[in-house]
Amino acid sequence: MPLRKTLFAIFGSLAVAVAALPAGSAEAIRGGVDVDVAQYPWAVVITRPGSPHPQKESCGGVLLAANVIATAGHCTGTGTTWSDRTVIAGRTDLTTSAGKTARPVAVYLHPEFVSCQNGLKCGDLALWFMDGNLGTAFVTPSSSQSDDATGAVATMISWGNVGNGQYTSRSKKGEFTRATDQVCTNAGFTFTAGKVGCYGPVNGSLITAIMFSFARASGGRRSPGCVALLPLVDRSAS
Repeated sequence: MPLRKTLFAIFGSLAVAVAALPAGSAEAIRGGVDVDVAQYPWAVVITRPGSPHPQKESCGGVLLAANVIATAGHCTGTGTTWSDRTVIAGRTDLTTSAGKTARPVAVYLHPEFVSCQNGLKCGDLALWFMDGNLGTAFVTPSSSQSDDATGAVATMISWGNVGNGQYTSRSKKGEFTRATDQVCTNAGFTFTAGKVGCYGPVNGSLITAIMFSFARASGGRRSPGCVALLPLVDRSAS
């Protein structure tokens, strides 16, 4: 079985939580707490030239293998924009040189992302194959295919925008809890099966990688967000 197909089969239930932000924002956790990434060694941060972040943070991802990460399709692009990215593992503070770095040498975009006219709403997933090994701790998907995750907590690890145009160089942790569909509906959220949406290029690294977080802005402040299961894997991928 080809490597890419094998990888997609291995994490067939995997999804990545994406925080909804204003367009143009780097990934963010508002109201999170500082955390040492040694506690989450599979979490990686992606930097790119041109990012407004002082340390050029752009996106996040998770290790699936020593030299393979999963990240968002919109962090990858459909051209060659991914080639100038650097992936960093084991660096709590981006002002230091701690940890390991690697560059992507090949990427695999979800077929729906490639063909969709609005990539943020279709198959927003990519695999990056790196030019070096980044670690030995990897994300392992849940074996459960159950849709009943009400009350489950997903923890996002991020380096980025903490609100009001302020950035942090340190990794932060935020927790998100899944509510019932009715709670989300009552709050004014609607979800379409197989579709996702977010504002801006954001993608955090997760412990419980089964959630999509969607938050609304109201009067300059964020209202409570709602989450939905986000199946990102195309089992027919080859």
